[in-house]
Amino acid sequence: MVLEKIQNEIKQAMRDKAAGRLSVLRLIVSEIKNESFSQGKKRTEDEVVMAYHKRLTKAKQEFGGKNETYDAQLDFEIKVTEEFLPKLLTEDEVRNQIKELESNGTPIDMKNIMPIFKGKADPRVVQNLIKNWKCSKECICRKN
Repeated sequence: MVLEKIQNEIKQAMRDKAAGRLSVLRLIVSEIKNESFSQGKKRTEDEVVMAYHKRLTKAKQEFGGKNETYDAQLDFEIKVTEEFLPKLLTEDEVRNQIKELESNGTPIDMKNIMPIFKGKADPRVVQNLIKNWKCSKECICRKN
């Protein structure tokens, strides 16, 4: 489980006296525990870590470049959270799975494909592949 792995990393960070890493790890554990107490839809630990990572990335995009210290802190937090994210599929792996789905008769559109790759691949990669897939099959977006 992700939580156990993070808790082991917290112990190691305490032994190494790595205050910055310890702080980030504790924030991740806090997010996971808050989610478990919140009411509503339950999310897995992986989903909570991914959501936290997404928030950090969004903050970097919105506020990046304004303060070097803040940028460095965000980069560090992003790097630490990436250790606990599930490994994402590469573009070639996604393409091969889409080919397999198509051969099984699954319609290649956003509605059918995106849920299959949720949390397993970068949504932008999947979206681009689906758009290009439709273009190459139907030639809708080609304007001569």
